[in-house]
Amino acid sequence: MTLVVVTNASTVITDDAVLAVIPALSLQVSRDLASIWPGISADLSFVSKGGAIPHGAWALCIIDDTDQADSLGYHDLTMGGQPISKVFAKTDSDYGEDWHVTASHELCEMLCDPQIDQIVTTVYDGKPATTIREVCDAVEGNMYAIDGIMVSDFVTPNFYDSAKTDGVKYDFLSVLSAPMTLAQGGYMSLQDASGNWTQVFGQAVTTWKRVAPHGSRRERLRAGHKRWRRSTAI
Repeated sequence: MTLVVVTNASTVITDDAVLAVIPALSLQVSRDLASIWPGISADLSFVSKGGAIPHGAWALCIIDDTDQADSLGYHDLTMGGQPISKVFAKTDSDYGEDWHVTASHELCEMLCDPQIDQIVTTVYDGKPATTIREVCDAVEGNMYAIDGIMVSDFVTPNFYDSAKTDGVKYDFLSVLSAPMTLAQGGYMSLQDASGNWTQVFGQAVTTWKRVAPHGSRRERLRAGHKRWRRSTAI
C-alpha cells in the first residue's frame, strides 16, 4: 500500500480542517477509486508543518499560492523521483473553488499516474489520438460528497476505450455518455500526428483555465517530458 503523507503549510487552512478532510479522501481512494482502477491503494497520514516526510512516502502538500504552475493544484515528481501533489488553498479560495476538491483531484491523478508517464492511444472525434491519463481533468467541476466533504469525479478505464459504448460507465458519476468526451467544465490534452500537444475544453471552461500557464502540465507537455523541471518538496 502506498503511504501518502498530507502536509499543511497553508495560512488559510488550519491543521484541524485538513485532518477533517483526510478520512473522506481515504474513503474515496479505498472504496471508489480502487473499485474502478485495479491495484490502487493508499494509506493517508498527516504530518504537521515542519515535520519530516518518511522516506519513500508520497506527499500531498497544502500550501497557499502556486509555485511552478499558475493553477489550483498539480502533481509532479520531486528531485528524488517521488510523486508529489500540491494544492494551492489560497488560490482555490480566490477563484471560489474548494481546496478539498482540488486535493481529491490531484490525489486521484497521482495514484493513477504516479510517474506522470501514462500515454494512452485512443480515438477522439472519430480520429486516432493520443492523450495522457489524467483521470479527473475531463470531468472537472463534477463532484460528490463523502461524509459532507466534496471530492472530485474521475473517469474510468472505459473512458479511453472507443469500443466500449453500451452499458458502461465512463466516469464515476456517470456524467459522460461516451468515451473521450468532456463534461462542461472538463478539459483534455491531445497529441496530433506531428507530435504537438493541444488542448480541448468543455463549454463551461472559463477563459483563465484555457491558458497553459508557465510551469503547468500542459506547458510541460509542449516542451517535452524530459525537459520538465521537477518540483521541490515542502
